[in-house]
Amino acid sequence: YFVPREGYCAQACQTMLDETDRLLLHGITESEFSRAKESLLTTENQWYEQSPAITSAERLDNLCHYFLNGDIVLSDDDYIEIARSIINSITLDEVNARASDLFEGRGTLCMIYTPESSADQLPSKDDFISFWENYKSEAELNAYQDNAVEGDLMARPAKKAAVVSTNKIEALKATEYELENGARIIIRKNELDKGRIVISGLSNGGASLVEDSEYPSCIISPLYAFYSGIAGMDVSQFQKYTSTKALGFDIAINDTDERIDGNSTPDNFEDLLQILNKFMTE
Repeated sequence: YFVPREGYCAQACQTMLDETDRLLLHGITESEFSRAKESLLTTENQWYEQSPAITSAERLDNLCHYFLNGDIVLSDDDYIEIARSIINSITLDEVNARASDLFEGRGTLCMIYTPESSADQLPSKDDFISFWENYKSEAELNAYQDNAVEGDLMARPAKKAAVVSTNKIEALKATEYELENGARIIIRKNELDKGRIVISGLSNGGASLVEDSEYPSCIISPLYAFYSGIAGMDVSQFQKYTSTKALGFDIAINDTDERIDGNSTPDNFEDLLQILNKFMTE
């Protein structure tokens, strides 16, 4: 799907059809295919590692569907074994053949949503169908060049901030560390979900401190930062970089605070910290 700027509908349609034709002409690249499979495996393996934390209520819901609807219920071990087997068995030739089937004749359905005030700017139904069926790019459609980036986002800092005080918080069963740079870190072990690390941080302030005229820009600035890229990567490269890693993160400026949130498996925790560091320092 695409959302064109005002006055760019025809150009956006051409670009979409160019990319569809490029896919059908050259197929999916080996690196894209491998990354997609690795991403699927990462998601399934992450689920399996966290499956001991699934509540009995969720298990009961699956069992109810089994008795009421005849749905299949698998053990966690059987499910992950089948999932890994199916994903690993998929070949690039099968995916490209399926893409050709799905996009034969450029597909069979096109849905257009537009504000009523802009409806008169669209081509007629017959003109659009004619364009869809007959458009051919004037430029040569070369094979897609995958520009994925590998490796770490940053080198390890040469100097570590020293811990100046340690405080046990018995009520939370947590430990608070204060660093020489003023940062306070509270760590609590989660015995229920050992396969996931969750991190949150905030500072008071937020968009309520800026002038009214700057409020919209302030609220949207984290999203603008994300789409501006990170560590020399554009947003497409960054999405490829994180697609095979079991992590998630969010950076936001709210009305009364600024906050970061993230989660990852232990194996990808350093990747998560590097991402948060880059977004806060670049």
